[in-house]
Amino acid sequence: MKAYPHIQGHIIDKIDTHILRQEHILDVGAGDGDLIICLKAHQYQNVYGCDIEPNPSVGIKYADLNHELPYKTKSMDCITAIEVLEHLDNVGVFFEECYRVLKPGGILFITVPSVLFGVSRLRFLIAGHLNAYNTPDRSDRMCHVHVVTPQLMRLYCERYGFKLDFYEVSGNSRISKLLYPFINLLTVNGEHNSRRLLTKISLLFKLTKK
Repeated sequence: MKAYPHIQGHIIDKIDTHILRQEHILDVGAGDGDLIICLKAHQYQNVYGCDIEPNPSVGIKYADLNHELPYKTKSMDCITAIEVLEHLDNVGVFFEECYRVLKPGGILFITVPSVLFGVSRLRFLIAGHLNAYNTPDRSDRMCHVHVVTPQLMRLYCERYGFKLDFYEVSGNSRISKLLYPFINLLTVNGEHNSRRLLTKISLLFKLTKK
């Protein structure tokens, strides 16, 4: 699965700020390898990837993120997980493995679909499910089964040995970010026009291994 280009661009901006070109970066749930290709184009020398569907042509190994990662302990400086966490059954193992594979002080970037906006809350009130979270179908690996909020992310950090440095909106336009403080004011009549925008808004978290 390809991640949204605007999210990839946001992640690369953050990596450029925090990671040196020679440091080791792992993209988990790498999909088609788009982020790996982009990072290599930005002159990052040591970029790796894993996914449930391996792709050796772009260096993606097989890995089920609900289980152990196929990488050595303390071998990576940075791990990225773009729109991955919401698909996992075993979030605890994911954090434990990221902690194991990261070097001390290593960085974990995570993005997830945001459920904080008015459309998602309204849909939950009316239909009983959140935006981007339909009835789970375990035969479909791409279905969303796990909701992540900033409060839950703080809990995960405390439980699994990370520090939450920040979280922010990763939207597909400047308008998305401008709307963020006011999005709960949307009405039912505004849902149709805004849905396309809001379904592509994610939360980006930066975590550091303690």
